Amino acid sequence: MAVPLLISVVDDDDPQVRAVAVEGLTAFRDPQITPVLAAALGDPSATVRLAALRGLGSRGQQLPQIAALTSEIARLLEDLNLEVGLQAAIALGRLQALGPLDRLLDRPLIPLALKIQVLRSLAWCETPAALEILQRRLQASLQGGPEDPDCHGISLALIQILGRIERSDLQGTATDSLLAALSLGQHRCWSPDQAAACALSLGQLAHSQAFEPLVQLLARPLAPVRFQVIAALKRIDPDHGRQRLEAMRLEAIATPTAPDTPPLTEGTADGIAFALTEWPA
Repeated sequence: MAVPLLISVVDDDDPQVRAVAVEGLTAFRDPQITPVLAAALGDPSATVRLAALRGLGSRGQQLPQIAALTSEIARLLEDLNLEVGLQAAIALGRLQALGPLDRLLDRPLIPLALKIQVLRSLAWCETPAALEILQRRLQASLQGGPEDPDCHGISLALIQILGRIERSDLQGTATDSLLAALSLGQHRCWSPDQAAACALSLGQLAHSQAFEPLVQLLARPLAPVRFQVIAALKRIDPDHGRQRLEAMRLEAIATPTAPDTPPLTEGTADGIAFALTEWPA
């Protein structure tokens, strides 16, 4: 009896009553509820729209007529109420609706907070297609100019997001993306927070190919960056990482101009020495 009772008040004059009714309906899986939630997406009250988005998002890909609902939810990405837009991005991520999320990132005047939520929603999908979008967006954000004030925030968020990929078959690709970005970032003088975030993410992914590229980040003189790099190196190679650093240091001393090995920069050599003091034998 609860479902018919709640449906009977979803058109009440009081928006708080409507919101409570819609929120209550989300707890049930009755097929007659979905059209009610879909209709509530157009409610003049932001509170009601939020409740409807949460309800539809919680159903994920089990929703009937998912394409039509995706279109309706996508409209709310640019809702005048930012909280509604954020919730729409969350719902679309749960529906794995990559297209609307990707396209929003190209729209002008989108708040940075919404862009970052869109990126997180894409990451939650954890599919090769979603990861490809994140890779492309990271590259674009690192190549952005000063005319785009969101580039730094977007790139920092993407670096952090890629480090949280949990699907083992996608972690190698995420690692490759970060290593490619690291190379570009060093060339373009990354900020300390970007460098530290990249070290943290590569440490979380813990793929062996990241060890030597991370060593180059030790050239950064700031202690917070170096400590994050050291923590990542320990996670990537806990058993032999210190010996590898010691070998790099000794090789640089013995053969500083070996033709097949680029010499360590003074900053990297100093960074390795610092790491060795912080990594007990």
